[in-house]
Amino acid sequence: MSSELLSVGSHIVTLKSQIENKEQQIISDLGVCWSSSPNPTISDHTANNGIYEEDYVYTVIESPEIQPNSTYYIRAYLITGENVIYGNEIAFTSTETVTDVDGNVYPTVKIGEQLWMMENLKTTKLNDGTPIESLNYNSEWRKADIAFSWYNYNKAYGILYGALYNGKAIQSNKLAPEGWHVPTTDEWNILIEQLGGEQMASKYLKSHRDVAYDTDISPTHNYNLNSSGFSARMGGSSAPRLGTFKEVKQAGYWWASDMTITKEDKLLHYFWMLNGNSVVFQSGASENSSSMVYFSVRCVKN
Repeated sequence: MSSELLSVGSHIVTLKSQIENKEQQIISDLGVCWSSSPNPTISDHTANNGIYEEDYVYTVIESPEIQPNSTYYIRAYLITGENVIYGNEIAFTSTETVTDVDGNVYPTVKIGEQLWMMENLKTTKLNDGTPIESLNYNSEWRKADIAFSWYNYNKAYGILYGALYNGKAIQSNKLAPEGWHVPTTDEWNILIEQLGGEQMASKYLKSHRDVAYDTDISPTHNYNLNSSGFSARMGGSSAPRLGTFKEVKQAGYWWASDMTITKEDKLLHYFWMLNGNSVVFQSGASENSSSMVYFSVRCVKN
């Protein structure tokens, strides 16, 4: 039984394991064990929630027992009869966390060479401490400068899904914590291509926590795999022109930082949309105030 790490975060690790001669064995248990000491066994921390894809098992371990900036040892195991068979041991060091100017602490995950936040941004201040305008039922959205809103004006959504920000907040270049930034389309593309492209990346990016709300897939489908550890949450979006919020728990929209002004003096913006079964890049043109659409924000380290 051989394994490889797919991603490592501050509180999460994903392991891909291959089972050899599976048809010739009666397996009573199969999982992953890990410890802060070498040679972990089933007497240490274990997880057996893996998802099968042909001869491979993908196991996502998200646990408070995994602490930031700490070294751990992990290996897969299977039990057949009275025998416990262990796979190869892998050592890994968990990633750092990042704190915004409001004091919100975000777990992170390293995917390839990129270090990403594992949660959507929810700061109410720019990184120089300047308050961001918070919109509500009575706000004049069209006149907003740098602004954000909680989904449906309900801060409780922010705990799970973060805040929704307008284009001017992105253009300020002060939204992300120091040392981090809002990703470009190229940086989003690197992430998505690494995970198999637009038609494959969805199942590797999406958090299982929203899967029960999808209308086109079942909760047991492999789209709850999240083997990248990215843990995307479906925060929806807001279109003040229509006066509505839409698609929380069903679709996620994230800003890319690339923006240009068109010949019609409108802001051309780019964003990434993730729904139940696909990932797509889109673009749109809005008024030069760039206050007409509000999306979620994920940050990547400089």
